[in-house]
Amino acid sequence: VHQHQRDGVAWFTEWMTLPQIMLSGASALAHAKILSANMTPQIENMNNALGGLGLIHAEALSFALAETMPRPDAQAETKKLCAQAIETGQELATVAQATHPSISPKTFQATEQMGVAPNQARAFAAAVKAL
Repeated sequence: VHQHQRDGVAWFTEWMTLPQIMLSGASALAHAKILSANMTPQIENMNNALGGLGLIHAEALSFALAETMPRPDAQAETKKLCAQAIETGQELATVAQATHPSISPKTFQATEQMGVAPNQARAFAAAVKAL
């Protein structure tokens, strides 16, 4: 019972290890500061990583299609278009826009699919900088 009620027996060990824990944490933060000072996004590399015939945009496509048809039908159509893109080796955007020309090209642009993330990241960076 006492060990769960903080009886003081473990305090000595905790106090002996606390300096090492603090120094390790401070060292990790110092290294993180140095490493992050020169970090910049490499947009071209990031876009290249999204390759794969643009299939990463399948969910956005299904929501775009759901504006003109019931959601289950939009999901089924998206699956069909993805299979067609894989089968033909064409980009999903090309296949989808050939079948559904009303779909905006923005549906297949990564920068259009980020939602509020860029604003949240900027707000976080500003808050950290203000510290």
